[in-house]
Amino acid sequence: MNALSDNSLMLKVSKGELDRLGLLFERYYRRLFAFFYRLTGKTEQSEDMVQMVFV
Repeated sequence: MNALSDNSLMLKVSKGELDRLGLLFERYYRRLFAFFYRLTGKTEQSEDMVQMVFV
């Protein structure tokens, strides 16, 4: 199931398969967190910003 492309996952999410967001979250959490942490230098704020990306 991890072989699905990001585009196909987003199409499924747009059709109501919200459980597919979990796969995208797993794929991108670390990279997004690292990006936001470099910007802010704050763990909690970086975690909040990652959450906002997926909201």
